[in-house]
Amino acid sequence: MSPALKMRAAPALAMVLRTTLATAATLLLTIGPALAEPHAVQAKVNYADLDLQSPAGAATLYRRISSAARRVCDAGDSRDLRAQQAARRCREAAVDRAVATIDSPRLAVLHAARARRSHDG
Repeated sequence: MSPALKMRAAPALAMVLRTTLATAATLLLTIGPALAEPHAVQAKVNYADLDLQSPAGAATLYRRISSAARRVCDAGDSRDLRAQQAARRCREAAVDRAVATIDSPRLAVLHAARARRSHDG
């Protein structure tokens, strides 16, 4: 292949690779052991539309993960302090696992900063 042809083919190959990776970019958030329940609860978090290299993309994904964790780890309208604490631990564990599953340094740094802030305050 000539150098000129290689230069024209490179962007097309990069686009195909990005599209393939984006299509596969769906996170399945699974909760169960954190709640000590026999069944697992799952939430699907799609991030195929995000650029995780950008701060905005990582922040958007973090919000989606946190929202999914709140949905699956809901303590309901419980006034029971133990249930609320269990739900908080469940959310933290779910977000920890989701962030660890996704190989994004920017997302990991964002998560570490948010986790540190929530434990300090």
